[in-house]
Amino acid sequence: MSTRRQESEAIRAALAPDSLAHLKGQCHTVSLRLVEASETVGSSLSAMWRRARVARGHHRDVPVGHSWVVVDEQRIVDVTLWHYNRTAEPIHRTTVSDPAYRENDR
Repeated sequence: MSTRRQESEAIRAALAPDSLAHLKGQCHTVSLRLVEASETVGSSLSAMWRRARVARGHHRDVPVGHSWVVVDEQRIVDVTLWHYNRTAEPIHRTTVSDPAYRENDR
């Protein structure tokens, strides 16, 4: 099984029993749940993500403030972008240098 697929399954497991469709528009709640799962010893996400944090800011396709997960200060994992951008994958992945994302000052 590919790492990407394993990560997708771990994300869905961390959000269970809710489905991604049920969580549309709840970007901050979803991001917090994923970070908490990544900090839970023994969880699938804790084995994959060494460091994860919630980022808050803006995405060019989201008309309001937006949250996403930053993994190891290199990758963005956004599981609610599809609600605003119908072409986005349900589990959207990109790099922190993606200009579509602009994080608020920390």
